[in-house]
Amino acid sequence: MSPYQRVNAQTANPVNFLLHLIGFVGAAYYLWNHNWEWAVLFGLVLPLVGHVYTWFAEKGKNMPMTLWRELWLSHAEPVNTVLHLIGLVLAVMGFWRHDYYYLAGAVVACGV
Repeated sequence: MSPYQRVNAQTANPVNFLLHLIGFVGAAYYLWNHNWEWAVLFGLVLPLVGHVYTWFAEKGKNMPMTLWRELWLSHAEPVNTVLHLIGLVLAVMGFWRHDYYYLAGAVVACGV
């Protein structure tokens, strides 16, 4: 398993996934209210804390291959990463500008 795939597999940890979800919802809320500082705090710091927690919790252990982890590993391809980054940029623009077309574009880019 490559380091890139290992980081993607760590996202399937329940604590890490919950911190990512809270970070996304908090960032979306604060972007909608035009508050960049809190949006960055929620959108970057919480997922980073989740990855650090998972790295220490699963360090040296063989990660069990669950269905959720297999799903995350199936998306660990460079093309999917580029599409998810495009969707992230569209989502940030959509929440900042209150434009549903950007948000729909983000859903389409991430759903491919």
